[in-house]
Amino acid sequence: MAWGVLVNIGATSVLQAELIGVKEGLRLARSLNVSRLSVGVDSSLAVLLLSSDSCSTFHVLGNLLQDCRGLLREFDHVLVRHVLRGGNKCADYLASLAQSSSHGLTLLEEPPAALGPLLQADRLGIESLRL
Repeated sequence: MAWGVLVNIGATSVLQAELIGVKEGLRLARSLNVSRLSVGVDSSLAVLLLSSDSCSTFHVLGNLLQDCRGLLREFDHVLVRHVLRGGNKCADYLASLAQSSSHGLTLLEEPPAALGPLLQADRLGIESLRL
């Protein structure tokens, strides 16, 4: 059973990368029979687009948005919220790790060892400055 996913999609927009991450995270949560979920993304635009049913038909990422919204409806309770990147070191670390992984989807069967201290910092709400 997978613990997490990394997706190396190559060069793309930040918004598209964020939405692909949301989609794959939702798919993983669904496969683990999660019913209540909090989704933190560091793009306020992604939060706005995911919480609105308008404009997806004409948006360049419309199909991806529709996929994400369909997955969101499969959960009993979902909170999609904006999280500053400095407040989620784990996501930042995993995004960097994905860039150096092979192209495509990589399933993680256990958390990378370096993630332990970052999880603790996120749990405690310790933010770091990004330069």
